[in-house]
Amino acid sequence: MTNWRQQIDDVIKAQGFEKKIPDLSQSDFDAIQEFLDQKARAAFENICDQLNTFQNIRADVVEAKSLIHPTITAFELLVYKMSQPKLTYRLHFARRQEGLYAFGEYSTPNIYGENTRFHKTGLERLISHIWEDDIATDFSGVLGTKF
Repeated sequence: MTNWRQQIDDVIKAQGFEKKIPDLSQSDFDAIQEFLDQKARAAFENICDQLNTFQNIRADVVEAKSLIHPTITAFELLVYKMSQPKLTYRLHFARRQEGLYAFGEYSTPNIYGENTRFHKTGLERLISHIWEDDIATDFSGVLGTKF
């Protein structure tokens, strides 16, 4: 006789759903903040410096409220073309069974200049396996298609 729990899991997983993962712990928040301070901010600032070498293009790295916890200071990379907002890029974090993952997200502003929808990019890795170049490459891919 098959296990009914396993049957339910198989049916739900076959439809693309994942099991719930426990909420983030304080040590997870600390690891995320350390990642943001050491790798993400440096990557965002390097991208910003590169973009600011062009005329009529301006980029800024700004602190933003984190969606996952109020104590985390997150960053967003804002790109302007001819003084108009064109693109916002940020990182999102989640816990999976394998560990803490970072995901790239971008938004193009609506006609009012608001970022109402963020879309996932190709970046989806354990934070221990992400380097500055990975973030910059992910951003470059978004820039090439959405700018």
